[in-house]
Amino acid sequence: MGKIEHNQRLMIIKCMKNGSSQREVSRRLGIAKTSVRNIWQRYVNGFTLENRLSPGRPRLLSKTDERHLVVCSKRNPFLTANELSLCIPNDKKISLETCRRYLRRNNLFAHVAARKPLLSIANKRKRLAWCKAYKSWGISSWINVIFSDECRVEQYSKRRMLVRRSVGQRHLHTFVTKTVKHGGFSVTVWGAIKGNGSKVLHRCPAIVNSELYAQIIEDSLLPFLDTNTIFMQDGAPCHRSKATINFLETRNICLLSDWPPQSPDLNIIEHVWAKLKKNIIGTHPKNKDELWEILKEEWQKIDASYIVNLYESIPRRLAAVIKRKGLHTPY
Repeated sequence: MGKIEHNQRLMIIKCMKNGSSQREVSRRLGIAKTSVRNIWQRYVNGFTLENRLSPGRPRLLSKTDERHLVVCSKRNPFLTANELSLCIPNDKKISLETCRRYLRRNNLFAHVAARKPLLSIANKRKRLAWCKAYKSWGISSWINVIFSDECRVEQYSKRRMLVRRSVGQRHLHTFVTKTVKHGGFSVTVWGAIKGNGSKVLHRCPAIVNSELYAQIIEDSLLPFLDTNTIFMQDGAPCHRSKATINFLETRNICLLSDWPPQSPDLNIIEHVWAKLKKNIIGTHPKNKDELWEILKEEWQKIDASYIVNLYESIPRRLAAVIKRKGLHTPY
C-alpha cells in the first residue's frame, strides 16, 4: 500500500473521536487496520500527522518487487542482470545498474562460474561408494599411492588475465590478450607424483594407445616404483584396456582399482598440472621442443612440500564428496 494522504489521516482521527472502533474505520475507509492503529497512536502521543521526509533518493522498486527480483535470480542463477530486469512489471522500468544494485544489496553478486565435469546419477553413486570404501585410509596409507595422469599443455594459455588500464583503452594493442586458434601448438605429457614429494615427467604423443602407454609405464613408472607403492590411474580407454591390465599384472604393479569416473577433484596431480601451466605463462616458446624444455625446467621447480600438502588433503577430499553425496566439491 502507498502512503496515506493527509486528509485521510484527519478522517481517521475524526472517526476515532466519534467513538468508532479501529475495525469500523478500517472497513469504512478501506485502510489497513494496522495503519489506522498507528495513526491514532501517533495522534494520542502528540506526534504530527504529516508524512516524514525519507532521507536519500526514493526507492524505484517496492519491497515486493525487490523480493520478486531476488526470487527470479535464485531460481535461475545464470540469468543476466538485463534478463532479470525484464521480470519487473512494465510500469516499473529500471536501468541495468539499478537492477545490479538491488541484487548486490541482497548478496547476489556476479561471479565467474566454476567449470566442473558433468556428473550423471551413476557417476555420483560411484564417487560416493568409492570414497566411503577408502575413507578409513589415513595419510600413512595414501603416501604409498602414486598418482598419475596425462596433460596437454598449449603454447598460449586460455586463463583469464587481468590488466590495469585507463577508461577507453580496452582495445589498445598494449592492453589486449593475444589469442591463437586452438591455443597454438601443444605438447602432451604424462606425469606421476609420490607421497614424499618426488615426481616424474614424460613426454608422450598427442594420442596415446595401449601400446604407447605400456611403453611410458616401462620407461618412467617402473624406475619410480617402491616395494609397497600402489599405482593410481584414471579410466581413460588406454588405461583400462585388456592389454594394459595384462601388462600391469606381468610387471607386478599394484593398481588402485575402481577409480570413480569424472573425479578430477580426487586426483591431486590435477593441482600440479594447474601450477605447471600457471608457471609457464609469459614464456614464449617458438616450437614444441622449446615448450618441452620449459615444461621440464618448471616441473623441477615445483617444491616437494607442495606435493606433500596435496597428499595431506586427500582425506578431506573424500569427506567432502561423502558430505555432498557424490556431487562436486570445492577441490
